Amino acid sequence: MDRTRFVDLFRAPKTGFVEVCGLSGAGKTQVLLDASCRFGLSAESRVAFIDTEGSFDVQRFWEIAMRSTGSKQAAIGLLDRLCVYRVFDALELQSALRDISDQLYDDCPHPLRLNALMVDSLAFPFRSDTRRLKECAFKHPHNRISAVTGPKASIDEGVQRNPWESCASEPSEMLRSRSLALKDVGKTLQEIAKRNVTVLVSNQMKWTLDDGLAPALGWSWQQQVARRILLERLEEPSQHRASVLIAAHEDSFHEGLAIDFLITEAGVQGDDELCNDVADDDSSHFDGSEHADIASEQSAIDTSSSEEPLQSDGLCARHEMPRSTSTSSDTEDTGNLVWPPCWWISRPLVKPARAGSMLRASHEDVLSPTQRLSGILHGRLVPGLGGILEVCGEAGTGKTQFCLQAIARTLAWALAVSSTTKSCLPCALYLYSEDIPVMRLREIAEACATDPRESCTSGAAILDSIFLERVNTPGDLYFTLCSRVPLHLQHAPIRIIVVDSITTLFRNEELDIPTRSSKLFSLACLLKRISCDYNVQVLVTNHVTANFETNRGSNSDCAKPALGHAWSSCVSHRISLYRTDRSETRQGNGRSRLPQFPQVSSFGRNVTRFARVHFSCTLPEVEAGFTIDTAGFQLENDANDILPAHSEAQVSTTTTGVGQLSISHLWRAISVTDEDCFG
Repeated sequence: MDRTRFVDLFRAPKTGFVEVCGLSGAGKTQVLLDASCRFGLSAESRVAFIDTEGSFDVQRFWEIAMRSTGSKQAAIGLLDRLCVYRVFDALELQSALRDISDQLYDDCPHPLRLNALMVDSLAFPFRSDTRRLKECAFKHPHNRISAVTGPKASIDEGVQRNPWESCASEPSEMLRSRSLALKDVGKTLQEIAKRNVTVLVSNQMKWTLDDGLAPALGWSWQQQVARRILLERLEEPSQHRASVLIAAHEDSFHEGLAIDFLITEAGVQGDDELCNDVADDDSSHFDGSEHADIASEQSAIDTSSSEEPLQSDGLCARHEMPRSTSTSSDTEDTGNLVWPPCWWISRPLVKPARAGSMLRASHEDVLSPTQRLSGILHGRLVPGLGGILEVCGEAGTGKTQFCLQAIARTLAWALAVSSTTKSCLPCALYLYSEDIPVMRLREIAEACATDPRESCTSGAAILDSIFLERVNTPGDLYFTLCSRVPLHLQHAPIRIIVVDSITTLFRNEELDIPTRSSKLFSLACLLKRISCDYNVQVLVTNHVTANFETNRGSNSDCAKPALGHAWSSCVSHRISLYRTDRSETRQGNGRSRLPQFPQVSSFGRNVTRFARVHFSCTLPEVEAGFTIDTAGFQLENDANDILPAHSEAQVSTTTTGVGQLSISHLWRAISVTDEDCFG
């Protein structure tokens, strides 16, 4: 495949923009990250990346930059030119786009020299938020601010917010407001494209009764797209295809054009590019000297540039949630809750952060994707894992065991650090809809405390830091996230939130598809904002359901995750657990599409449990074998046991297992906010 041709596929005609759509795991985020790198290298001007799902991973972008340039200094300059905007709702997205458009004009005091704009994703905020900027901005009624209006300093300050139940049902006036807001966004993107800026946005897929699977946001949005590209996963692992669905009349690409590509460590590449990896062997390792290089490079750029420097608003910083101003009767009645909740502030000005500053903030070595996956399977939710991590599988595959171990080991690390810094003791929140095995949790906590590889935290200290709360309906979960979680965060930092399981909540209620989808997106939006603002890891379990679309004898799974495509669009990382002794219920032909592990592993006994990364914007597409004993998940020799899904790909020779990393190395690599959280 010709690389230049592939780049031009995502470069829209003048005055228009390109949309990439596809199911979860099709490679939308990877394509946008790779395009940001390519367009950043083609010019010295900046590239803007608007992240609406909390899935932007600066470590992944650094890896692509190093592989693409082969030079640390060039990669440092590329990271410095990438400006990341993190928005949480439709109002903030509209405000950020309007602000970028205004800065492109020459009469602006500090005009912005922009080469490309990426929006990932445009659909997610609008599928949970139907507010329109023109109806909220500069419209501050004189009525007092209450629990059902926008709070102070929000774009919709004093404006009435709709009840959550009515937002979920999506009445006609809300759909009309969203349609008008999307029309405004389309015009703004076209204005930006007219300033010689390449605009690339991602869109999700939804199920419709008339057309089946179709791009989200409807027909009115489709009329504003200059070129629509569908991304698909092929049967072969890591193989993808980009097909042109819609092309403008003056477009040089015709509808139906398809180009195959691979997603590798170096980004989006063709088969002929795999052998042209220009990065050094240690490109995935980011040591302290590279931090010094970035610091000196950043200092030189800031002192020599005449432009106004960008200021970060603390994309991962902890912001204090205001106390709820609603009465006790309002908070106890889930029907009186509004969307967004009363503490939700839609920021009128979203300040960008440079990717180089975000990477320097880690202060330690960057973990490779294989190291991250190894840490996850050990029960440690490792740094850079933004968004929602879902673990799905059949009954008995180990989903709850995974959650219990994740809580125990995450708290063990957090308590060890807090004891040395004498800060507030961290805690974990376990929201369960099914019976929780308390005795099993105690057993894992005690085993974690006595593990020589772990800290010296006692099992009792771990158990004392876990808060349990039962949620039976989507309304219960929404009420907990809106009211109880902010109260917890005012007293102690929450390190991890577990929802076990999201499927049971919705199976207990009879909801139509549109209502269920709207509730799923609003709950996911809440979880992602709490995760980003407070550096909280979010872990959700999901059930599986029968896949009736599978043809007998094909390689398609006979079981698929529950809750459909709507929930899949909310998930940032999906890990599926399965057992080989139940393969007949998992696959039509009893075999997995991914390379199988040897039946005898390093444990000296048969391994029948496996974990597979179904999709992720951070983790590689791999699967690994594990066992469950009294201490929980057991996985050894990570670099050797984890097999890549692409049979020709090899694990980097410089990759080391998490077991070989020191405690300070692993923990301090989590985020810049750890130092703030622990004093």
